Amino acid sequence: MKKVLLVGPFDRFNYGDLLFPIISSNKILQDYDVKSEIFALIRSDLSEYGALGTKPMRDLKRNGEISKDDIVIFAGGGIISASWIYMHSNFLSRTSNNLLYYLKKLIDENTLNQFSRMYYGGSSPFPFVASPSDFKVPVKIAYNAVGGSELKNSTSQLRVKILNRLSKASYLSVRDQKTKDLLQPIESNIEIKLSPDSAIIMSEQFNLAYLQKFSSVQHLDLLNGSKYVCFQANLKYTNKYLSQIVEVLEFINNKYNFEIVLLPIGRYVGLDDQHALRIIKSKLSIPAKLVSDKANIFEIMSTIASASLFIGTSLHGNVTSQSYGIPHLGLSDTECKLDYYLKTWDIYPQSICLRLNNMTNVTNMIDNVLKLDRSELLKVRADLISKCHANFSEMVKACGLELK
Repeated sequence: MKKVLLVGPFDRFNYGDLLFPIISSNKILQDYDVKSEIFALIRSDLSEYGALGTKPMRDLKRNGEISKDDIVIFAGGGIISASWIYMHSNFLSRTSNNLLYYLKKLIDENTLNQFSRMYYGGSSPFPFVASPSDFKVPVKIAYNAVGGSELKNSTSQLRVKILNRLSKASYLSVRDQKTKDLLQPIESNIEIKLSPDSAIIMSEQFNLAYLQKFSSVQHLDLLNGSKYVCFQANLKYTNKYLSQIVEVLEFINNKYNFEIVLLPIGRYVGLDDQHALRIIKSKLSIPAKLVSDKANIFEIMSTIASASLFIGTSLHGNVTSQSYGIPHLGLSDTECKLDYYLKTWDIYPQSICLRLNNMTNVTNMIDNVLKLDRSELLKVRADLISKCHANFSEMVKACGLELK
């Protein structure tokens, strides 16, 4: 039996990354007669948060672990321009990351990447971009609605190496138009498909009853009440816009009588939502509920799926809103992956991220998004889910799999 090896950063607590292997394996195992295994940088067990365990990437070098014609799927996320040293930093403490910052000034970053790659036993110069020749035996490689808008900041030399490997894939789909544009130089070698993020089908796999079944009594009690706005932001953004965030949340509470529910989504060093939201809660002059920083992925999902409005910096917070037909607005201060994604796949005004330096515009945008008819949101949902299923079908067909 063929194996599908799902590869990605599934070994750290980042909500979206933990969703990809669950959603992809559910979809593939339902329709195709294959085995699936999940690989990340390290062996991990985040099952207490609803995640699937991972095998370490170095195991891919072991005899018998991977066979001829097995399929390696990089299962989603903004992985194209991720470096070894960046992924390594996600496992370090804040103090160790500060030391790494100064180390980069003393040692060439390429050298640090080489050390990190050796430490994790990687075969490719990049954690989540590879060519068939990087493996012990010939395999098919596919990229499932991945992001790569950060590639615009890479050196030309690095970009050439990444593009060369991507061009040797059996299938390549990306999640936003910006990434597709950046990959344009290899379009003569491989067709680049545009597909919504694969997490968009989560509402098909996990309805509200399922989410409640896997939520604690304490979490269900937290959400049991009146309508609420679900708010999320990372620490860097919060430190920059704290007073404006407080103003926005108090405006929403005063005008719409929504309760405030603060939801930590990205909880690894570098995002630190849980720390950001505690600061916000302490500055609010109105009551606010803070979701536990131990919440599992289904509790995170249910918090958004039951909200009257979601606002946040998290791309997958917004994707979850799309999937459950919840009004939502992204937060950013410069064009980033969230801007590119919403611009590609959403309707106005949800397609434009809020800029908190213009409060009049912010309040108008919130008013406008709350005026959207439920039928419009469900139409977007249906269209994106349909496109996602089509992408899965094309991907597995390109890799030689047939329906059961």
